[in-house]
Amino acid sequence: MISLSRSLSPFPRTLVVAFLLLLCWEIPDGDAQQAKPNLSGSWRLIPAKTVHPQWWHEMKDYSCVIKVDGPKISMTHIHQGGPIETEVYFTDDKEHLASPLNKEQQMRAKTHWDGNVLVIEKKRQAGASRARVWTNRYELSEDGKLLRVSGHYLKSSFSDQPFDVIWTFEKQPR
Repeated sequence: MISLSRSLSPFPRTLVVAFLLLLCWEIPDGDAQQAKPNLSGSWRLIPAKTVHPQWWHEMKDYSCVIKVDGPKISMTHIHQGGPIETEVYFTDDKEHLASPLNKEQQMRAKTHWDGNVLVIEKKRQAGASRARVWTNRYELSEDGKLLRVSGHYLKSSFSDQPFDVIWTFEKQPR
């Protein structure tokens, strides 16, 4: 009987061991290792860089304060003359209550990272016939000074047809 350990010279045995280690090694997902952009800060809308359907209502004085704390992201929306609204998201790709405005307008959201892009899928029911379903994608510029939010509305109280809106925000000094 031939012994496997005696028939392999030291060089091939080393290769076999290295190969077996590689097979057993859990290779980490590159996306999981990549640092996510920090969207935290106060962001002011640049109306001239907003792209929307012609019938869309223009937002002139609007800002958003974003706080990122691990998987928890809070966004406070500030509209001139309007109510301040805070939404809370969790990047675990599970649906959560994001904004309990009142019993008729609860917003649910599912949030995750797609590479360096924060993706928030939202559903808001406002009465029996006024439902909104949309997805926002948050992308930070390389220099960290601009935040682009691309919204795709599937269902809206504004339109029977899907439509897109793109907002560009500039980071404000502290």
